Amino acid sequence: MPNTAEIYDLLLDHAAASEEAVREVLLGLTWTLCRGESGIGLAMSPAAGGSLEARSLPWPRTLAGRRLAELAGWIRSWDPYAATVGMAAVNAALAGNETARQLMAAATPLAAGNLAVFDHFRPFLAGKKWRSSGAIRGWTTGLKDST
Repeated sequence: MPNTAEIYDLLLDHAAASEEAVREVLLGLTWTLCRGESGIGLAMSPAAGGSLEARSLPWPRTLAGRRLAELAGWIRSWDPYAATVGMAAVNAALAGNETARQLMAAATPLAAGNLAVFDHFRPFLAGKKWRSSGAIRGWTTGLKDST
């Protein structure tokens, strides 16, 4: 069985190397942005509804001036807003990383649109067992959910 924490360890290893300071953090309804000195990172903001409607943030004042590596550690938080800021900080740290920039430059772009990444993996799902955590309108046509 795979170690589910391994992806966090790998992300944090890369982010820990960053000495950059956070310039700003913006929590939006859909996206959270973390701007470092040499790159920005985005993460999907927590969905509104249920217990998340009351947005009491567990940190005082601004996050600007803290190190990206410090905020990146928040990806392990059980607080959804702190975890989102942590993921945005990891992405900002990676955006400022030369190796990550080289990998992105060599990457093959997917087709335009929000579901392009799903279309990329669609052929790998055909005939396989898989589970849907929510309906993606039109995309699952012809695939059998094995739930």
